[in-house]
Amino acid sequence: MAALRLIAAHELAVTIEEDEVRVGFDDSDWFGPGRFTIGGRNEPLAPVHESDASVTVASGDVLASVRVFRDSPVVVFRLESATALDGIATEAFARPAYAWPSFDPGSRPPGGLPEGSRGFGYQYTEFALPTQSDASLSRWRLLPFRPAVVEPLGIVAPDGRCLLLAPLNAFHDQVIGVGDDRIACGWHGDLERVPAGFATEMAVIAGMGPRDCLDQYGALLRQQNDTHRPARDADELGRALSYWTDNGSAYWYRTEPGLDTASSLVSTMDDLRERGIPVTSVQLDSWWYPHEVVRPFNTDDWVVPPTGLVRWEPRDDVLPQGIQHLRAGLGHPALVTHCRHLSSSSPYLDAHACWIDGDRAHPQTSDLYERWLDQAQAWGVATFEHDWLVESFLGVRGLRSEPGRARNWQEGLDHAAAERGITLQWCMATPADFLQTTTLGALTSIRTSGDHGYMIGPGELWTWFLLTNALARALGLRPYKDVFLSDRSNPDHHSEVEALLAALSTGPVGIGDALGQADRELVLRTCREDGVLVRPDVPLAAVDRCFAEHPVARATPLVAEAWTDHAAGRWVYAAAFNVSRFEERLEEEIELAA
Repeated sequence: MAALRLIAAHELAVTIEEDEVRVGFDDSDWFGPGRFTIGGRNEPLAPVHESDASVTVASGDVLASVRVFRDSPVVVFRLESATALDGIATEAFARPAYAWPSFDPGSRPPGGLPEGSRGFGYQYTEFALPTQSDASLSRWRLLPFRPAVVEPLGIVAPDGRCLLLAPLNAFHDQVIGVGDDRIACGWHGDLERVPAGFATEMAVIAGMGPRDCLDQYGALLRQQNDTHRPARDADELGRALSYWTDNGSAYWYRTEPGLDTASSLVSTMDDLRERGIPVTSVQLDSWWYPHEVVRPFNTDDWVVPPTGLVRWEPRDDVLPQGIQHLRAGLGHPALVTHCRHLSSSSPYLDAHACWIDGDRAHPQTSDLYERWLDQAQAWGVATFEHDWLVESFLGVRGLRSEPGRARNWQEGLDHAAAERGITLQWCMATPADFLQTTTLGALTSIRTSGDHGYMIGPGELWTWFLLTNALARALGLRPYKDVFLSDRSNPDHHSEVEALLAALSTGPVGIGDALGQADRELVLRTCREDGVLVRPDVPLAAVDRCFAEHPVARATPLVAEAWTDHAAGRWVYAAAFNVSRFEERLEEEIELAA
């Protein structure tokens, strides 16, 4: 087709020429030439509509368009099915059946991207793993057991100019696939069919630095979806100090010597009260209900079996007298109860329609969640923690085979929780789950890093937490750092750093110490004497420099900031850490910008 150039604000330009599209500042080409592809094949661009702000092209039963915003630095690529399509799956989630655009960074012209530019983004993993690449955009640091999908995906130049590529809708139905020297934006490869009129939009947003682009992106999604976040004190979990029994805590599948599970927790809560450590809510993790493969108690084996839930009811061998009896023994705190993906061997499948995929299953409607939430309400549960979100979606093909199903699942659960006055926490969320929260109203917190003390070192976890917090903060979410041990007698606990990060997260602050081991003086640095949390207005998040150079992989400091607005003005909190794997002293001056 004839050359066409569209200009957005801040000189962000799109050029379409000879069946290729290029995006960059002025005449640059940051992502490389992009094509419209179907099944991996390049398709010609046949224009059906043109203006000075948009162009639409057609190929068979699919329309592809690009438009620019004159008053903001945003470009939007849109894919729309003109008719119902069936049998379109590629059998590879990260390889879109229909892609617009599919960029080829290796074919950038000389000077198309400023020298020294770097790629950054979030892999499609639990807790949205932050990742980096060099300018090739092909050398991403990825977990091999998760899809090679990075979203949002950005490029930042040494002068701070930045472009962010990110979905605007259908968050679970489209992907940004990386690999094979391509960046393919489009409908994920497990979609088997789409209805007529199904449309997805992918934006390119320009700014000065990764944080600026993320903030613009989050504001755009929140405005587009009329997002209303719960108040910061909407539940006891977010308002005051909590006690946790999840992975990394003293009593995750463990008991105090000579005591059972219930008496271990009751004794610990009694001790906390006697010593003036003001816990007001208690989390009950996956140990209290049966899974297909049950993890044994009091073992040194730290394996977490990924099998599904069989019944969301107390195990007879763990809580024979039930949840309500345990809550009474604990002093009637607000409860936070864990839930995970469903096993296909569960008896719930006899009463509730589910998609089945091997040993996994997922409800087709919200009726099973409504059943669980009714139980939760009767037990005195205040917050329903849905864990293993990544396994729920990637583990059941039926949930991915048609568009809108994942959105319906999460919005249905959100609506059911709100009707019952129960709040939600997301755990092991993918980037798509983070983005879909812009249509939810009962979610009060979200985990933003891997399990405390599990598999990787604290420096890696702190970096993960602070980089992913930047995405959560842009979306208006309150991050949860995960449980920590306040006992400073063991230096491996890194208790003071953990307490600092938790306090500055704006989300829950959860301790998990064994009986008699909690450090009152340290804990009370995070909250008042009555347990009310002391926190900034926005979550602590990594600054721009950390996106281009990973602080663990490079000899560079991990730097983060947060702020609070007072009548006396804005107070900014800055934190810097040496987490480099090279274990060398860092001598660097960090400037504090106004």
